[in-house]
Amino acid sequence: MKYSNAFRALSDIFETSGLAIWPRDVVPTTRPSPYGEVTFIPNGKGVDLNSVSGLVMIDIIISAGDGPAVAHAFADTLDTYLVKKSLNGTQFWNSSLAPRGVLKSDPTRSVYEYSLPFKYFGAS
Repeated sequence: MKYSNAFRALSDIFETSGLAIWPRDVVPTTRPSPYGEVTFIPNGKGVDLNSVSGLVMIDIIISAGDGPAVAHAFADTLDTYLVKKSLNGTQFWNSSLAPRGVLKSDPTRSVYEYSLPFKYFGAS
């Protein structure tokens, strides 16, 4: 249950953040610009059998031509909310941001990849 519990705790953090972020493969009725698609990549390593660590990966998707400042501002907001914080039994560390180019499924949008490591202690 550690993966299910960690996913639920991490999902709750983003649902209550006020940011336009959805789990990958969830299709909202409207998509503002910018918005984020989040994926959790657990690596299974924790401090005990009930904890898990890994990476939070967020594709920040902006309108093509808006420029990197829009993605940077979205990432800065994520940093304010997450970096070096403990939320829902989860600790977060420093983030990184990398441009990934045009979104293959929609050439009118560009993607920036935001990632940060996490450790979830509350799984049971």
